[in-house]
Amino acid sequence: MLAIFATFTFSTIAGATAVVPAIFHRADTAAITNSVCTSRGQYACNLSSEDIIVCTFSPSAVDYSLVWTVAATCSTGNICKIISGIPYCVESAVANVVSVVQTTTSTFQQAFTSVSSVNTMAVRRKTSTSTTTTTTTTTTDQVLITATSASSSQQSLLTFPIKCIYNDDGQYYSSIGAYATSLGLYTEYNVVNLAFWLSSGPADAAYTWSTMDQTTKTQILNKLHSSGKLLLVSAFGATEFPTTGGLDPITTAMNLATFVKANQLDGCDIDYEDNTAMNGGTAEAWLITFMQALRGQLPSGQYVVSHAPQAPYFFINTVQYPNGAYMEVDRSVGSLIDFYNVQFYNQGSTDYASCDTLLTKANGYFAGTSLFEISANGVPLNKLVIGKPVTTAGVANTGYMSPTLLAECVSEAKAMGWNAGVMGWQSTLDVPLGSWISTVAAEL
Repeated sequence: MLAIFATFTFSTIAGATAVVPAIFHRADTAAITNSVCTSRGQYACNLSSEDIIVCTFSPSAVDYSLVWTVAATCSTGNICKIISGIPYCVESAVANVVSVVQTTTSTFQQAFTSVSSVNTMAVRRKTSTSTTTTTTTTTTDQVLITATSASSSQQSLLTFPIKCIYNDDGQYYSSIGAYATSLGLYTEYNVVNLAFWLSSGPADAAYTWSTMDQTTKTQILNKLHSSGKLLLVSAFGATEFPTTGGLDPITTAMNLATFVKANQLDGCDIDYEDNTAMNGGTAEAWLITFMQALRGQLPSGQYVVSHAPQAPYFFINTVQYPNGAYMEVDRSVGSLIDFYNVQFYNQGSTDYASCDTLLTKANGYFAGTSLFEISANGVPLNKLVIGKPVTTAGVANTGYMSPTLLAECVSEAKAMGWNAGVMGWQSTLDVPLGSWISTVAAEL
């Protein structure tokens, strides 16, 4: 799944070792023909200059149209290249780098054009944080990428299509290998969400992870990362309703971020299911403030942050959701969210149980909340991951699909231009582990 540079570290001139921010979505270069882009958060090299560009909102557009804006500019003499989906400002001459560049060819330029032959190469990368109105750019010198180095966290590249599984298995395992296997090491899953983090502390699988020593965590993460997998913690779920419960959004975000960092995780998933707050119109402001604070601690490009809204939260109906529910969240802070694990199940009469009702025309009360209807209302299509229960044991009422039928729907959606991925609830129902995703992912 990952190319040759799957894991790497960099050293500053001062010699301090740090982590290269590596969570970028490779853009479709064929689409970068003018100012219009299609998926917020995508980074790419500009076709006509040496700029690294990012897809975001136009600062002045009242319709919140998506445009390419400059996130960083390569200095004179550098070239902008995509390596494993990450845009870099690459030094065009060996003399421009501080450390020795070891290659199997005579010059850096030749080595770069034949990436498979490179043992080690030095590049210069500019990273940035972007909002709808401002861009802040910093430069890191002497970035050292090696094909053989390994690191403990935040290293694996977020790749689409997403193949996500929630892990609510709180049991202990006798060995590192057994535990890594239980997290889907030998499956096609590329994102594993530990359930759940609560304001009172971690529970179930999240608690089990938190009790391990740092060395053990590092060893497990190295196994997962080397297989192209990210390990996240999922917050709240159907256990905690943070807005109705009176939690402060900023404090909650800070506490969650602290847990992510302390436990070497690649990010977090926000499974917000506070229906009372959504119906009352108080959820949106809470989530927006929460996300802004969370990204202040877990920057884009260094940590993954996904959300897991129930599909009806995209319902456009001011009687049901007076302040817009997740349509307003996406409009305000969608650029801070990497993807949505949309729960297309447990919604009563709106059952999402056929390819038609799942993909193009939702039935029942929550009309307009199928996959392509949500996208038509402004949410980026390739951020909308289809979430389904793995078996009937994972569903409270409606929405279950057999993996074979879901695979057929995935195939249909892909033919219509979608390729965000799928999410399953949950790993203990996927027996043998990986069989569900193997069937469904065959059509991705």
